Amino acid sequence: GMIWTRQTLSDPEKRKYYRKRAKRGQSIWQAAMSDFLKKPGISLIDAGGYKGRKGDVIRIRAVDNFLVSSILITIINALGIEVESCVIPNPNPGSMVELEYKTMESNPDWQGGRVVVRVTDSPGNVANAFRDL
Repeated sequence: GMIWTRQTLSDPEKRKYYRKRAKRGQSIWQAAMSDFLKKPGISLIDAGGYKGRKGDVIRIRAVDNFLVSSILITIINALGIEVESCVIPNPNPGSMVELEYKTMESNPDWQGGRVVVRVTDSPGNVANAFRDL
């Protein structure tokens, strides 16, 4: 954590970022370190409207104490075969991202499959979650 924080704060843009987001009474170092120590979370995977059709919507909510840097969505069919996968880089410049993902492929074997979501924050911490279909 110390090495990551030192390297991160040596970049003027990142230093400015953490200065803006440091809480009252919190140093820039403490803000960056708290980002490093806390992994992101996935508070919602709503696949209720997914019926295996191209264009169906899956809703996702991801949270982090500073920044959600990417979201990876993977749909796996009932046979365990990956149907589609999509990385959404920098989905929203904030600590909470709500997104409606429109599927790109049809999936006739969707029942019994799953939606897998992987969220990454700026230090590279990862959270994984899935929803059975």
